[in-house]
Amino acid sequence: MTRVLRTSITLVQSPKRILGRCGDILCSGPGKPVDAPTQCAANVEEPQPTPEPDAGAALAELRDVLSSITDAVAESEAARRQSIDELQQLAIELSTAIAGELLFRSIDANEHNVVALVAAAVDKLGLDAP
Repeated sequence: MTRVLRTSITLVQSPKRILGRCGDILCSGPGKPVDAPTQCAANVEEPQPTPEPDAGAALAELRDVLSSITDAVAESEAARRQSIDELQQLAIELSTAIAGELLFRSIDANEHNVVALVAAAVDKLGLDAP
């Protein structure tokens, strides 16, 4: 069985807050209605306008941020291009070294008769012996 407890809630609000919500009736105390526009108008403060942020300063700050982002992107792109150029140069050097090593091993193993190739080239050119 569920038991329900009797509860009372009392809300105490300032006249400004009640006037802001109701607009016409304000309670000055428990059970005492007051005509808000006539008796409490002096008690209610007009809301102060919030100062507008300086649009020029905000725009200048935004431009500075965008400029620094643009510079950072340009530096990153330059570093990327330099890395690519260095990697391409290293790939060329490595492939040249590998080709030279393979050619040396092939000649050393006498897979190609280099002397016969040179002799054939000399005969083709019509020259005397090398």
